[in-house]
Amino acid sequence: GDYTTDPANRHVFLTAPASSMKFRPKDFRGFRTPGPGTYTLPRVLGPQTVYTHAEPSYSMKWKSQYQSCFQDLAKTPGPAAFGNVEMDVYKRSAPKYSMGLRTKLGGTGMIPGPADYVPGKVR
Repeated sequence: GDYTTDPANRHVFLTAPASSMKFRPKDFRGFRTPGPGTYTLPRVLGPQTVYTHAEPSYSMKWKSQYQSCFQDLAKTPGPAAFGNVEMDVYKRSAPKYSMGLRTKLGGTGMIPGPADYVPGKVR
């Protein structure tokens, strides 16, 4: 009667989730875990990383300001600094369409309209 093994079986065999009516304290100061901003990650790019060690390096070549990665990027021109290039320079243009009014009709002379025909008159 007093000796049961059911609570021990829960640790060995999978059981369905069970709910309880126990009191949960609102103060979790003892359970504080560090957040994502707590840790600082090691450097991944650059001369001195986790996997590489940088030795002193020297060069005999002078670097201009255009080859340097530390140049002022505000001085470089953006896409709006260049003019618009027409595509007709490189290949033949496609026909252009417009919604404007045509003042001159093509063709020769007078062309009969719908009012020039009388239905009933046959020659």
